[in-house]
Amino acid sequence: NNHPSVRPDMIEVRDTDRAGRGVFAVRRLKAGTEVVRALPAAAVCNDTALSSHCCVCLSPLPTTTPPCGKCRTSRLCGRCAASPAARLVHDDECQALALLRSPPAGIAPPEDTRSLRLLLRLLLLRWRSAALPEEPQYADRAEALLRACIRRCSGPDLGGCTA
Repeated sequence: NNHPSVRPDMIEVRDTDRAGRGVFAVRRLKAGTEVVRALPAAAVCNDTALSSHCCVCLSPLPTTTPPCGKCRTSRLCGRCAASPAARLVHDDECQALALLRSPPAGIAPPEDTRSLRLLLRLLLLRWRSAALPEEPQYADRAEALLRACIRRCSGPDLGGCTA
């Protein structure tokens, strides 16, 4: 509870017999009161936004933006396409996205891939940070990309963001 973005005078984490561990208000709070501010560990577009948003920074894209030639699912904005760190995020996911789009014979493609893509992104982020922590491009990319996501997702229209 000592994290600077958590307000211990407003909330606490505790265990309950009925529901397990949870976050609870320690006093009455007005609607809209900010009690925690944190960056998400990862974010992905909803399936419906895959064709209209960058798969890395989640920014809206022109309708003429072509999908990736390998996975035929994701699209990158010009800024992310030019960034080695942002390209790495998609390159890590590309093969798995192709498999989600066209699974082996006898396996139906999932109707909603958002949870699978979010899990994949989290696992790859964890793997990258553990496997290559000394390389600055991996350490720097996570925070920069998450900050970009927060900026994109902080308005009234979340642009299909799931964080």
